[in-house]
Amino acid sequence: MANKAQIIPLDQFKGYNPLPPQIPSHYNGGNNTTGGGDGMKPDYVTHEELGHVENNLKHEIKESELETKSEINTLSGKIDNLSANIDTKFAIQKVWLIGTVVTVVSAGIGILSYIMSLMINH
Repeated sequence: MANKAQIIPLDQFKGYNPLPPQIPSHYNGGNNTTGGGDGMKPDYVTHEELGHVENNLKHEIKESELETKSEINTLSGKIDNLSANIDTKFAIQKVWLIGTVVTVVSAGIGILSYIMSLMINH
């Protein structure tokens, strides 16, 4: 029972300093009024700064999405125009092909009828 807890009255405890004497003189006893130490380190940011960066990134992403949608719409319009041009070219080629076939067949019939008339008359 020699190890009894010692009770120190409050008026005697107020002057008690638990810190050893070798603590540096710039230590302020745990009072954190210096704003966190030796200033901001470049590797860390505050919540406010992080929020600003996050908002800026969200804004940039939205702008990028809008630009991408605009470019897709522009390309879609160009593709539609090219498709219409291709359809028109096919229609023109179809008319040309039909005209060419009719002309060749007509010329062939004409030549054959001339040759047959020469053979019959001789």
